[in-house]
Amino acid sequence: MKNRKKYPLDHEAEEEFLDLFDELEEGFETLDKSFQIETPNMQFFEQMVANKQVELRKKLIKDISIFSIVALLVVSIVLYTLYQLPTVFYVLQGIVTIFIIGYTSRKVSQRVSVHE
Repeated sequence: MKNRKKYPLDHEAEEEFLDLFDELEEGFETLDKSFQIETPNMQFFEQMVANKQVELRKKLIKDISIFSIVALLVVSIVLYTLYQLPTVFYVLQGIVTIFIIGYTSRKVSQRVSVHE
């Protein structure tokens, strides 16, 4: 910001400025009075919270139901392959184990190279 010199206002300009300031203040007051804002009563907020709690409860039940169904499906498939196709089960277990070891070692080596 540039260094600007402050020029003192003469008496007439100062009076004009104060009159303008008073007019603006009066205008803002009438504007505030014309738009009354009322806050809703407490019952409105309590009802809104109660509705949100019911909605969240329904969502929780839905999510837990989906999770349980998927978990049962996965366990059923794993048990089926264990008892009906044990060779496929052991091959899948080996593949998953190798994948986890490879993924973990790659992430650890990336962290080590970043910190060095």
